[in-house]
Amino acid sequence: TSRVARTLAGQDVLVRILVVKNEGHRHLNILRKTSTGRNTFLSNNHCLPMLAEVVLEDIVFGVFPKAYGSLELAFESWTKNSVGDILDMLLQALEALCFIHNLGIAHRDAFIDNFLIQWNPESLCTMKISPSRPRVYLIDFEFAIEFPDNTLPSECVSIGYPLDDVVQSQDNLGYGRPIPPEVDSGHPYNPFKLDIWQLGDGLREFKTTIASIDEVLESFICENPNDRMNATEALHKLQSVVHSMTPLSLLIPFPEI
Repeated sequence: TSRVARTLAGQDVLVRILVVKNEGHRHLNILRKTSTGRNTFLSNNHCLPMLAEVVLEDIVFGVFPKAYGSLELAFESWTKNSVGDILDMLLQALEALCFIHNLGIAHRDAFIDNFLIQWNPESLCTMKISPSRPRVYLIDFEFAIEFPDNTLPSECVSIGYPLDDVVQSQDNLGYGRPIPPEVDSGHPYNPFKLDIWQLGDGLREFKTTIASIDEVLESFICENPNDRMNATEALHKLQSVVHSMTPLSLLIPFPEI
């Protein structure tokens, strides 16, 4: 549950319940690691900062800056975003996943509606390359899991649906998100590869009309997780293709989704 509020200093914020009694402490601990302290100053950290914790008896609230809206909005035709605008946002989304994965954290709900943007660049309105770009933020870590330092990669696995422990114990009832084959297999799987699939699932209908780029994006939803890139590989691959092109060549519209 969350509510929009305004601080005495005039800043619009989102106040969200994080902990109720014994539930939500894993979520809170991950936010303390990714969204507070020195990590918030790192340029490759796209986790939405947590400005404060407010404790009321056995309830803990998190206070976050209010962003413009979901990354989903960037794909709407009325936004006048160019292919280049969208690709910059996707590179930031991948950088966000790289950052948390390097901390041993798998998001497990990394669909595009859990990425926020500051604004829409709308480069197609001016037909110019803007010197500034909206920052992309990653939110909603309630289903995330963290592996201890020095855990072997082979031991960083999940089993079953990407839910919190309470819902997981109820036979995955009510889970309405798309899933890749490995989640329903009953076998351990790599949750970091799941994050890539979830991001890619929201890009199924997005086409840049540039074959080399579309091929990379389509690889995010490869059904075999062994053939699916991890976040670092995906970021480097997409960067290499995008950066081999001039910004003006990406100042083009994409077909309506």
